Amino acid sequence: MTSMIPTGSGTVELADAAATGSHPAIESCDGIRSGDRIEARRGGVLYFSARVTELMPQFDLFWATDDHGERRIVEFQEYSVSLVHSSELGEQLWERP
Repeated sequence: MTSMIPTGSGTVELADAAATGSHPAIESCDGIRSGDRIEARRGGVLYFSARVTELMPQFDLFWATDDHGERRIVEFQEYSVSLVHSSELGEQLWERP
């Protein structure tokens, strides 16, 4: 199974290994800390991967910045969030259609 991800310049096809969401979901700010790399999914589709920059546990959300410098607010009610271990970053395959 391959997922299609909308981007600003078109659509990115995500290879099987990254599309499956093989990392356990984190359900609150208790499971992450500033500097952690996360993936945020909605409906099983990867929306973005970023580093946690600021935690706001009182509101059950956090801020994260992706590799392009885009800062996003992440709410646990809106996304399924999982940690990505640094050793796995090179294993994800990206293909352009």
